[in-house]
Amino acid sequence: MYNGSKNYRSNNNFSVSKSGLRVGKFFIKQEYLILGSGLLIFLFVLHAVTRIVNTSLLIHFGCFAGALLLLANLREVLGNSFSPRQNTALLNSLVGGALVGAWLSQVIGLLFWIPAVILLGIATPLAFGSAPAYKVYLQQAQKSAIRVVQSVEQALNKQS
Repeated sequence: MYNGSKNYRSNNNFSVSKSGLRVGKFFIKQEYLILGSGLLIFLFVLHAVTRIVNTSLLIHFGCFAGALLLLANLREVLGNSFSPRQNTALLNSLVGGALVGAWLSQVIGLLFWIPAVILLGIATPLAFGSAPAYKVYLQQAQKSAIRVVQSVEQALNKQS
């Protein structure tokens, strides 16, 4: 209730004035209130910044690991010979692509999470040594490549 002075009082246990805040028998100076609220804001901002930096460093580390997996294994996957190591190379390439997709989702947009999750879903059967899944993946990749080449040829023929 306002009592005509610059002191607002709701009850006897709590009052606010220009010089500070009274809670029960305790009086807190205005300087301490400002200092305490400033400290809380600073700690909150510090926490938010460290989370952002930590997340960024982790996701950049994952992107670097994914790029290394892709570079190290892509040549073997694209080779024509069928060997037991190609299964592992394809698995590593899919995981590397998923890591790069996760990085792109953080840097560019959330839409890149979709291919990252799909790549991990495709890689899961290969992790358990499923040779039939590897053959199916290769056949589908060959069919897709043939369709892309045919589509490009048709588009070029229409332009001519």
